[in-house]
Amino acid sequence: MQPTGLSTLQSRWGIALLLSCYFLSVTINLGVMELDGEEPRRAIISLEMLESGNYFSPTQFGWLYYNKPAFFNWILIAFIRLFGNASEFVLRLPSLLFYLLWAAIHYRFSCRFMDKGLALLSAFMLLTSADIYFYGLANGAEIDIFYSFVVYLQVIAIFHYYQQRQWSMLYLVSYLLCAIGFLTKGFPSLLFEGLTLTALCIYNRSLKAVLRWQHVAGAMIFIIVCGAYLWAFSLKGDEVYLLANLLNESVAKSAVGVRSNRVLEKSVAYPFLLLKLVAPWSLLLLLLFNQSVRRMAFQNAWVRFSVLFIACNIWVYWLTGQPKARYVYIFAPFASVVFVTLLRSWAQTKPALVNKVLKYPGWIFLIATAGVLALPFITATALWLAIPVALLLGAFTWFYFQVRAALRLWLFIAGIILLRLTYAVVLIPILHRAKAYYQTPMAEVAAKFGNGPLTYYAPPEKLAVQAFYRYLPVSSDTVLTPKHIVSQLSYYYYRNTGQLMRYDTVQRAGANMVSYAEDLKANGFVVIKQMGPKREPGTLVFYRLDLTK
Repeated sequence: MQPTGLSTLQSRWGIALLLSCYFLSVTINLGVMELDGEEPRRAIISLEMLESGNYFSPTQFGWLYYNKPAFFNWILIAFIRLFGNASEFVLRLPSLLFYLLWAAIHYRFSCRFMDKGLALLSAFMLLTSADIYFYGLANGAEIDIFYSFVVYLQVIAIFHYYQQRQWSMLYLVSYLLCAIGFLTKGFPSLLFEGLTLTALCIYNRSLKAVLRWQHVAGAMIFIIVCGAYLWAFSLKGDEVYLLANLLNESVAKSAVGVRSNRVLEKSVAYPFLLLKLVAPWSLLLLLLFNQSVRRMAFQNAWVRFSVLFIACNIWVYWLTGQPKARYVYIFAPFASVVFVTLLRSWAQTKPALVNKVLKYPGWIFLIATAGVLALPFITATALWLAIPVALLLGAFTWFYFQVRAALRLWLFIAGIILLRLTYAVVLIPILHRAKAYYQTPMAEVAAKFGNGPLTYYAPPEKLAVQAFYRYLPVSSDTVLTPKHIVSQLSYYYYRNTGQLMRYDTVQRAGANMVSYAEDLKANGFVVIKQMGPKREPGTLVFYRLDLTK
């Protein structure tokens, strides 16, 4: 890249300032938004494990939970114990810290294959990938950032130890990380191991790397670690059902599973999902049409392996019935390696054009300034908040257009961070007011129930699993599980009362209960509150059963 014109000391202070602003941008109002998506499920499963002392057999509403192993719950439990509470901020903090650690490791590892400036830029491209930066971290109590971090370590262990020809370490470390990934999310980790080794064979143009006795030793490490967990799980639940359901979950979300309707349509739209994930840096892919730029970029071994990793693994998620950005966070750092080398090659061949193009993002900051100024007139945003933020954005925009060309790329990164800071300070409270649905009603329900225990009643559902005999599939079987209900109910009831919601297949007299209206069979219940459907399939009714009526 072009020289910045700053001394090493000034550069270090500049990077420190960027990191400080970045940390502020993702911690301010981190705990304001309600838990959403899979967040409350992870929270209540962790809280139930903490309450029961059973750390190997997760439960949901008191019933065994077969969809995910327990590793990520252990991390949440550690933070709950450390901070002494299970607030939204505490539950989302682990993913943020792992994301920062991920970027730091990515920088240090990339320094082995490119100069420090490029490695640092690649790390900041990872940190500012739009979907993760604006959405993923705001929903950090989900598994996916931590899981992607573990898979990243697994992949770079394979590449690093291959470069060193340390075969024992390659397989022992990668399969140990594969085991941690398996205990986090199940079978996808084995796919990543196998397909990344395939990428390594293509990179090496030989199968010799995988035809080694160390490969068997590494696989044994995986079996021992996962086997120990399955044994511990079997003390309370059925480890065969757990394995079968983990496999069913993986297959069901694939192109051949029961959720595979509209696969073709979603597969066509999938590239746009990927481009959004790593925006704005994905625009650099346009440089692939320049042959000289492309040729210069792909001379780097780290770039070539990154491309092979993406090519060998992406199809698993591309051909899926449930394309979601959080499933493909793992590809962001490898994409950033490609982006940064494309940008460097372009800057070396056409520096004047690069400087000209980098001026255009300044208009984004100008539009953002105007948008913040307009907020008090269209939402309940205070002028005292909007005006200082708009002035800061406006001053930054003016400086962006005035600064010398050598600094503009890093100033663009600073601008993205400033936009995220604006989002945290101004927009998150607005979104919370618009989207909050469970906090206030559950506080009302808790008060009316006298902060007593809450039981969820519904007819149980049958979870289809594969029955095994000596680990060979022989027939289908089913396990009874609670009917689906949003986990926010249990989480926000717990936040108000310290009581975790339980599931029962019987309506009990005098108990505080919640059910879907369609499942209310008994007479004599006293309705306490009703909640209309948001993401639920029907109206929720909170009630007490009084058999004397």
